[in-house]
Amino acid sequence: MKMKKVACMAAAALVCSGVALADSQDTTTSSGFHIDGEIKLRYRVDTNKHDQFGDGTHKGLRGILLLNMTQSLGKNVDLYARYSYLNAPDELINNFGADVVNDGNNHYSALDQYGIEYKNHDWKYVLGAQNISLGATGLLYDDSRYYGKHIFNNGLQAFGKIGSVAVQSLIARSNYGSGLNNDNIYYMHGSLPVNRSTFGFGYARVNYGADTAASQVENKETGMNYYTGDFSYNLTNTLFFHSEFIKSSAADNNKGVNLVLFHNFDAKNNGGIAWFRVEGQAAIQQESQGNMTYQWGNAQGVGVFFNHKINKDTTVSITDFKMKQIKRLSEKNPSGMPGDQNTLRIDLSYKF
Repeated sequence: MKMKKVACMAAAALVCSGVALADSQDTTTSSGFHIDGEIKLRYRVDTNKHDQFGDGTHKGLRGILLLNMTQSLGKNVDLYARYSYLNAPDELINNFGADVVNDGNNHYSALDQYGIEYKNHDWKYVLGAQNISLGATGLLYDDSRYYGKHIFNNGLQAFGKIGSVAVQSLIARSNYGSGLNNDNIYYMHGSLPVNRSTFGFGYARVNYGADTAASQVENKETGMNYYTGDFSYNLTNTLFFHSEFIKSSAADNNKGVNLVLFHNFDAKNNGGIAWFRVEGQAAIQQESQGNMTYQWGNAQGVGVFFNHKINKDTTVSITDFKMKQIKRLSEKNPSGMPGDQNTLRIDLSYKF
């Protein structure tokens, strides 16, 4: 019954939003206020062959609503905010974590990103609670798939160019709440295009709070260094290769690699395949979620993905991951993957 409720609510929202906004191309008011958003349905199936915690197969459907708002304060200066709402049954939250770090019940609702953005020539500065992706493919840290007020860091992030070098820098602090000690993240990355290639290098320093160090860091270290290197090559105008490597200062389990081949088939279809191996201490950790790599922590595997644009606003995406656990974890420390696993995700997304 709960699963049907999720499907009905999300489908109704999708239809209603489509009707209300189909003829509205510009949602910016005369005062400079702008709103857009996304409604997403996701069906997910996890098949786990070696789950020491019981039944290793879980499946579920969830609905997500995102509203992005900006208010112009003048030339090149905007306030921004994001509202997220997730409706998911209890079994989905218990089995998948629902990708939410928040307070409350299974109807998660929060103003989870907010702050101020300033643009000046080739530079953009973002101050506040915000999405963070570190590394060319997010291998070191990526919170873009999460929702809720306690997952996003508060900080200052800058994007720009120094000569031909594209630069990203970050100073941020976690927002765990509940009396937990927060983590501090410092990051710098530069990338340089050379003909059809791009080379990049990055460095991060994370000073973990005592809670994260105790629950997620193997040697309970409170200070860790992380190094990244990436290389991309345009094989053709439609076929692209991306690679990224990461290494931490942890004593062991400290390396990660992600290799991606991506192809634009035509204007409506694209897809690719990725091979990855991310050891348990290679990427930056988060107190409740553990390994924050875009791929999967403490895992090695292959991911296949395909995206089809039904129209300019509606997309269907299919992603299938097949993975093996690198290091077996005990029941006393169940962070990371509980075993060899296959994960299938089917998304229907409508943007307005």
